[in-house]
Amino acid sequence: MEKTNQKRKGSLPRHLRNVFLAGILTAIPLVATYFVLRFLFVALDGIIQPIIKIIFGRSLLGVGLVALIILVYLLGLIATNVLGKSLMRWFDAGMSRTPVVKYIYTATRQFVDCVRQLQGVPFKKVSVP
Repeated sequence: MEKTNQKRKGSLPRHLRNVFLAGILTAIPLVATYFVLRFLFVALDGIIQPIIKIIFGRSLLGVGLVALIILVYLLGLIATNVLGKSLMRWFDAGMSRTPVVKYIYTATRQFVDCVRQLQGVPFKKVSVP
């Protein structure tokens, strides 16, 4: 009876810790993706809006978003063809040799590779080796 009572006392803090940790691990890629896309949107909008103002005489809402969508699509095209894959390997090698940048780039790349590998794996049970 005491073991069951002790197990219940420890289960709530453990449950809260595990759920909180799962929430943080879920939020990190979402927040990182938001900030990267926001940065790209603001940068592209800042580059394109002056050109749009010259052509149309005023700024147009949504040009940065359209440019971001096109840029992401083009990156996907490059990454999925043979020439693009070899170009990405060359780029990865260069980034991995650049001081300071290599730590950030390598860690991010490993995370993305891990997520890619997990996409096809169903989360049904934990396997013990």
